[in-house]
Amino acid sequence: MEQTCTCHVDKIQSAPASATSGTQAVALRLEGLGCQNCANRVHNALASTPGVTFVHVDLPSGTATVHIDQDQVRALELPDIVRAAGWSSGHHYDAMVIDTA
Repeated sequence: MEQTCTCHVDKIQSAPASATSGTQAVALRLEGLGCQNCANRVHNALASTPGVTFVHVDLPSGTATVHIDQDQVRALELPDIVRAAGWSSGHHYDAMVIDTA
């Protein structure tokens, strides 16, 4: 069930466009996102993480696709980054890794 939420978030940040041979695609299941601003907040948190080279958060499906440089960040660290994005804004977000490639 989607939450109604009227929160503010800064403009979406782009993830750095630098990929290495150690790049891995990670799919996340997201929970607690009540509006597009929540999705943007999660996007920004992931995009500002060193080693993240691409982020796409899809609010309707409650998923995110994240490309990471495995030398800088591990897939299992991403859910903690999503949770921290909620804590810092008074929201409760959760995430779990559902696929890696």
